[in-house]
Amino acid sequence: APSIVTARYNYPDQRASVCLFPACKRQGIRILAAQSFAWYGGVPFVRFPNTWRYRNLTKNFYGFTAGQAHLHWLLRSGAVDGILVSMQTSEQVLENTDATRIEKAPTGLESLFVSFQEAITANKSGWRELLQDEHWEYREAAVAYLKKRR
Repeated sequence: APSIVTARYNYPDQRASVCLFPACKRQGIRILAAQSFAWYGGVPFVRFPNTWRYRNLTKNFYGFTAGQAHLHWLLRSGAVDGILVSMQTSEQVLENTDATRIEKAPTGLESLFVSFQEAITANKSGWRELLQDEHWEYREAAVAYLKKRR
């Protein structure tokens, strides 16, 4: 039997916590959250153009970034034993590891995530901006999303 399972798990996609996570816990299998930043269409919410004003508000108001807030939420949720996070720069490593130093969840953290969801899903122009992104994954996600919304 496996001793570790990885599952897509993030604020807007908590489906794994309904059936998979309880079954794993009963079997003593540890759970790692994967794709924690890939919120919609595989686009990391921390990079989505419409969320930058929210990201800056988070940094200025709470003292940490949107990514750190989400990692903090995942770590404190009790649903997972660990998180797999893709990091490509030394700045991302520092930002993500600093999330473990947050001691108290700020009030309104979940309403902040709701505002991220609204910023991402309510406005087609943000998806159109991603059509010009330098990362092909974001361009493809935007094309797929805009085709579905027609």
